[in-house]
Amino acid sequence: HPVPYLGGVGILIGFAAAAGLAAQAKLATISIPLVVGSGILAILGLLDDRKSFRPAFKFGAQVLAVAVTLALGAWFDSTGGWVRSFTGILTIDALFSELFLLTTINAVNFIDVSDSLSATVAAVTFSLWGVNPGLTSHAAAMLAAAGAGAGFLVWNRPPASIYMGDCGSHLLGFLMGAVAL
Repeated sequence: HPVPYLGGVGILIGFAAAAGLAAQAKLATISIPLVVGSGILAILGLLDDRKSFRPAFKFGAQVLAVAVTLALGAWFDSTGGWVRSFTGILTIDALFSELFLLTTINAVNFIDVSDSLSATVAAVTFSLWGVNPGLTSHAAAMLAAAGAGAGFLVWNRPPASIYMGDCGSHLLGFLMGAVAL
């Protein structure tokens, strides 16, 4: 039977509400570049769920959204240096980060059609990162993402009545890659 692909809207609303409340309660800080990047990718995914873009267009839009996020300075420290330098050469580090984020976005997207797999992977990953002592500044946001993924499982367990679609998979894939970087 046909399964709708708009579950990502619920994930986006749940994550945004929980992360917003955590920021308001001073439990987390909000990174403007990450908000912009995840917002652009979620909207791109939602539009793709409705119109079915050609793969080349969709990938190009993902490349642009990730590049905008990187350009906004999400991974720069106070001196303007790359926070996690892999090679010490800014251009190569930025390209590696771009490739890594595109890979995580599309990896989560590819497993979305397997009932409950992508939501389970996201919920478990974000839960583990949320309780990691080394990531305390991101803990509230990660637990909000874990809750959004876990809450979605109610409707996505086999046989799925809804998939997260590109809206949800782009959002969760981008957040996974961003936190990993």
